[in-house]
Amino acid sequence: MRNEYLAALTMSFENNKARKAVEAHEFFADLCLNGKLPDWYYHADAAVVVLPLSKNHTTEIEKNPDLRPIGMGNCDRRAWTAAAVRERAELAEQILMPIQVACGVKAGGQLLSTAVPAHLELFPDHVLMSTDFANAFPTMARAAMLKGLVEAPNGIRDLSPYAHASFSPHATAKGFSFKIVEGGQQGDPIVPLAYCIAIHPDLVWADEQLRKVGGCVKAQMDDINLLGPLKEVLRVAVELAERLKQRCNQHLNASKCKILGRDTNGIRAFLAANTAYSEFKVACTPGSNPLTVQWGEGVGTTINGTPVGDAKFIDAHIAKVCEAAEAKIEKITHQLRDSNTQALGAIGAY
Repeated sequence: MRNEYLAALTMSFENNKARKAVEAHEFFADLCLNGKLPDWYYHADAAVVVLPLSKNHTTEIEKNPDLRPIGMGNCDRRAWTAAAVRERAELAEQILMPIQVACGVKAGGQLLSTAVPAHLELFPDHVLMSTDFANAFPTMARAAMLKGLVEAPNGIRDLSPYAHASFSPHATAKGFSFKIVEGGQQGDPIVPLAYCIAIHPDLVWADEQLRKVGGCVKAQMDDINLLGPLKEVLRVAVELAERLKQRCNQHLNASKCKILGRDTNGIRAFLAANTAYSEFKVACTPGSNPLTVQWGEGVGTTINGTPVGDAKFIDAHIAKVCEAAEAKIEKITHQLRDSNTQALGAIGAY
C-alpha cells in the first residue's frame, strides 16, 4: 500500500461508505496484529524488496563498497505495527531504562550523548568502548526476539502472536533466489523493540559487571557503549559478544570496535599484550593513525552524532558537519538563482 493511500485512513468522513471502509480497515488490521489471518497472508506480507545501502559512499569502482542489505516491506504493515508499538512506549521504557534508550525513551539519543561524556569527565581514568555488530538487524535470531516478547510483562507480551506469525515464514526477497529466515525488516517498528528486549538480559549482566568497578553500559539499539576501567571493559565486552553470539546470532565486528581514553599508550600496550583484544583500535579521526595518535591529536568518537573526545577531534567533527551543511546551502542557492528557472519552479512547487 502506498503512503498516500494511508493518509485517508486518519480522516473522519460523513459519507457512510467511506466510514465503513475505514472501519473495515481497522478490523483487518486488528486481525493481522493478533495473528489471526491465514498463514499464506503473513507469508505474502513478509516479502521484501532488498536494497544494498552503501555506508561509505565511495565512488572508486575498484574498491569493494561496505554494503548493508535493507529489506523493505509494505507501508500498511509499518503503519499498523507503529501504532501498536507506540501504545507500549511507556512499558518499553520501564523495561529497558536506564541501560537501553532506543525504545520508548523520550529524547533517548540526547540523554545518551550527555551521559557518556559526563561519565568520562567524572572518571577521567575510565575508557569508553563502542561496539559494532555486523548487520545486527538482518542477522538477529528471530527465536530470540520472539522469546523476549513472550517472556516480557503484559502489554509487551501481547505483541508475540503477531511476531510469531510474521517471523515464521521464510520470506521472499524479490529478485533473489534465497529466502529470509532470520532478522527483521527495515522500517517494521516491532523489530527494534523485539531486538532491544531480546538482547537486554545480556546488557543487564554487562552493566552489573561494570557497576562493580564504577562503570556502566549505555546502549541505543545495537550501538552498545561500555564505560569503566580498561581491563574490565575489555573483559566484559568480549564475554558480552560471546553471549550475544550464542543466544542471538550477533557477531562482533572487532575491527570496527573503538576505544576512547586519555592514556592512548596504555590502551595500545594492553591491547598488544592480550591477543584476544588485538583487533580493537583507539578511536580517532579518520586521518589519524590509531597506532600512534596521542590525546590532543584527534582522539575521539561520536555518540548519537555528538563528538566525544579531545578538542582537536571535536573541532574536526564540527568543521566536517559545517562543511556538509554549507555545501547543501550552496547547492540550494544555486538552484534558486534566476538563471535556473526550471529548478526554481520545481522547488516552488514541491
